[in-house]
Amino acid sequence: MKKTLSQNPAILSIMRLIFISLIIPAYLTGICHGQEHQEQEDITTGDWFIVPGKEIPVRTGMGQEYRILAMAPSGTRVEALEQTDIWVKVKLQDRQTGWMPFRYLTRTHPLANAVTSLKTKNQNLKTLVNKLKEQVDTLSRDLLQEQKESKIRVSEQSALKSAHDRLKKDASNVLQIKETFQTTADQLKATNSKLSEAEQKIEQLEHNSMIKWFLLGAAVMFLGWIIGRYARVASRRSKSSLLR
Repeated sequence: MKKTLSQNPAILSIMRLIFISLIIPAYLTGICHGQEHQEQEDITTGDWFIVPGKEIPVRTGMGQEYRILAMAPSGTRVEALEQTDIWVKVKLQDRQTGWMPFRYLTRTHPLANAVTSLKTKNQNLKTLVNKLKEQVDTLSRDLLQEQKESKIRVSEQSALKSAHDRLKKDASNVLQIKETFQTTADQLKATNSKLSEAEQKIEQLEHNSMIKWFLLGAAVMFLGWIIGRYARVASRRSKSSLLR
């Protein structure tokens, strides 16, 4: 056999090529896996949490076909034990261990997200309340102005009526009285029209003012509800952590 191989250089060249094609890729693959392993994060250190807004099933194995051991609620702290591809083995707070998709874990504490969200909502509500206060103040000023103008119009109407009455008594010329009466009547009609418009504006302003105050009260109540709810949630979590 040795003599045959030594006498056939073509066979030797083919064997060398086969050897090189097998050894070099295996060597390069080992190097790549080694580098990848070094660059991966050590998932077994530090805290991990279930991502907000999700309730993730923890299974007995790596796959949807495995039985569900437990459901991990949003924000639950878990301990990562092992990661394989897209799956990670975790230990729950009741000491059960199982597998779940790694994408549903986060390093960020869910309470920090909640606090940030509540601060943003609180700031938005404060801005809304300030805008509503400004609008209410503007409407109040407009209402007072309309009330003053309405009183002036009523006074003018009263003065016109008095003048009309005096003209009726003092005028000796029937035609002049008629013309004066007609003029006064037209003015009175125009004044009544203005008065009616003013009353409608006053009613509209009063209605708008009531709506604005209602919205302001609702916004304040909503803000209080959010703060109270957050306080209850925080108190429950604090009590739960003390019991543990």
